[in-house]
Amino acid sequence: MTATMNHSHAAAYQRESILTESPIGLVVKVYQGALTSLERARRACADDDANGFRAHVGKASALVAELLGALDHERGGEIAEQLSALYEFVLTQLLRPTATPDLAAVAHAERLLSTLKEGFDAIHASGSDV
Repeated sequence: MTATMNHSHAAAYQRESILTESPIGLVVKVYQGALTSLERARRACADDDANGFRAHVGKASALVAELLGALDHERGGEIAEQLSALYEFVLTQLLRPTATPDLAAVAHAERLLSTLKEGFDAIHASGSDV
């Protein structure tokens, strides 16, 4: 198979996995995407790649913004409010302007997102779909 065909098959598989995933499973995937982006941002910083750092932090921020926008405050009540506050905090950590990459802010965001992901992983593993 050519690289284009492999990419096409991978993209089709990814689309199918998203279309068939439960809402909690999708949240877990978004968390994983944000965490992966933050890990890549740290690596870019280690490689003195400021543009790569900003790009990966930007992608992580966009994913967290998606989580924030997807909250159902009516049905979620207090939990949605608390998640909203956490997501907003993570976004402020990642989006605050600095002259140099702020690895402490990235690490703090990673810890928070990782903890939240663990909770959603447990919900997902239980088969519950909140």
